[in-house]
Amino acid sequence: TRTLDYVIRRELEITEGDAFLTSEIKNITQKVQSLGFFEDVSVEKKPINENFVDIDINIKENQTGTFTAGASFGTLDGVTLVTGLNETNIGGTGRALELMINNSENNNEYTFKTTDKFFLNRDMDLSYGLSYKERDYSKSSSYELDQYQLSTGLSYKFQENLYHFAKLSYELDNIYVTDLSTASSTIKDVQGGSAQFILENSITYTTLNSYFFPRNGNFLKFSNTIETPSSSKNGYIKNTITYRKY
Repeated sequence: TRTLDYVIRRELEITEGDAFLTSEIKNITQKVQSLGFFEDVSVEKKPINENFVDIDINIKENQTGTFTAGASFGTLDGVTLVTGLNETNIGGTGRALELMINNSENNNEYTFKTTDKFFLNRDMDLSYGLSYKERDYSKSSSYELDQYQLSTGLSYKFQENLYHFAKLSYELDNIYVTDLSTASSTIKDVQGGSAQFILENSITYTTLNSYFFPRNGNFLKFSNTIETPSSSKNGYIKNTITYRKY
């Protein structure tokens, strides 16, 4: 009743009139379940005659979004107000949306991120987002930091059980010294603006029976992150290998 019809149909590797094997029922079930929108998915084959069958996909929709609002008080940041929205199936279109606002006396943060599935009508997901952070360290370290970040990423299925993800981010940092007499020499050296690019790549091989609630299978992921040097940072290269067995 909520998810639009095409969001489910585009996950299927068959269409009306195609030849159908009974073994494909398992593949259809896994593909639709992997969306994460449904509490239960069942696929039934109903013969029409000796040559044709109907495929019924029965789903029970699940909650896909959360809205958060809260307030706190601390001696360091004072009053903090937090508001956030996280929705993985906004408007039933399969698009993910994340919004977050975090405000306090000394720190502010604003984040927006969205993911568009089946970009250019291909089995790939395009994500993009932006964030802005204000940090006031004038009392503890005699400087203030403003940070802007713009990012975009693409993920897709490379081969059976093999996936690739790439993300490019542009980050701009502005550091303002509030008291030269008490600021450290490190902060004085990097004051002003600096910009850097961050490139992330990951290759994942998975045979898990479920992405959200795995019970059996293997998960292997190689991640590579490269940050370009800037006036305040030397840049870095980081490689990470993750393996899980269920």
